[in-house]
Amino acid sequence: MTDAKKQWEIYTKTELSILGPLLAKQGIELDYNQPHISGERFLMSGKKVVLIGKSIDSGERLIIKSSADVSGIGEIEKERLVRQTLEKLPFAYSPLLAPKERWFDKNDNRIIVVTEFIDQPKPYLSLPLIEQFDLAIQAFRMLESAHVTTAGHKKIIKNIFSIWSAESYQKQAILFAQEVKSDEVVKTLQDCLAELSNRHEDIERYCGFLTHDDFALHNFRFRDKVIYLIDQSSLIFGNKHESWARFLNYMLLYNRELGQALLQYLKDNVAEEELASLRLLRIYKVMELLNYYSKATNQSGGDVLALSKRRIVFWHYVLIQLLTGKAIEESAITSYQKDRDRLRSEEEVARQRELQQLV
Repeated sequence: MTDAKKQWEIYTKTELSILGPLLAKQGIELDYNQPHISGERFLMSGKKVVLIGKSIDSGERLIIKSSADVSGIGEIEKERLVRQTLEKLPFAYSPLLAPKERWFDKNDNRIIVVTEFIDQPKPYLSLPLIEQFDLAIQAFRMLESAHVTTAGHKKIIKNIFSIWSAESYQKQAILFAQEVKSDEVVKTLQDCLAELSNRHEDIERYCGFLTHDDFALHNFRFRDKVIYLIDQSSLIFGNKHESWARFLNYMLLYNRELGQALLQYLKDNVAEEELASLRLLRIYKVMELLNYYSKATNQSGGDVLALSKRRIVFWHYVLIQLLTGKAIEESAITSYQKDRDRLRSEEEVARQRELQQLV
């Protein structure tokens, strides 16, 4: 076990011992299994816990987010403010659905936010393809319905949401490239930076939209055929294709047929400029993944370390294909999936299944 994982286990055990009695006073009981703090979560969570519980009186399932760390408190506060703002955003032309808040508490040392748990009737990936497609399109339309077009719009959101331009994406991409050590990958990343710079206008043209910078299965849920966004901290106003890009890259591994259907939908219904923007944002999001997995190699050991290195190899291949406009071969995907499944711990597989990312 690595030091990072040991520290995470000590931290979460302490948090559970503190939060259990505090929540019990509010009539909330924590679940025994806590997928949001298990498996590979130690690589990504920071000083914040996300827990599952229920109301002792009503039995309603709940999500609890808490932190006693300055940065964690700030993140949770910002997410709460974003959620409140979405409920009354005057220039959103469709409902922006998020879980309802059930309880909130903050003092000098800790913040706790409790929201409803959006119970899905079944895992998203177990739905028929057409239903997966329709829900995804619904989510993208919901996000894109909020578009900053006036100075008044910008004034409403400027102290609540991050506002990203093409220059913002370029600067962040430079930071992504700095974390990677492999000479071969660094060369590809430099080529990507040049492409993002040369195609600056293609990115800027579609900025100003509400977008979700981590739009994947763990950050949305559906109920009654309606999509709910469950991670408001990842909502920004930026390029409208960032959420598309994250989702399409994700679906390379989880449902390639859905990804291909969504790409065909775009090819049939949008201008070439939009497709150009999407390709650039897909490149950007893969650079983000390479940055993340490069950091993970410094915090992990054993199979997790081997898996992080394998992920770098796979996503570097994907990046080259996106950059050069070549097809991403099915054999490369299946080979990676086989290695990933072999290297994943039983705890991580259980976490993925609990979060309904596996069926």
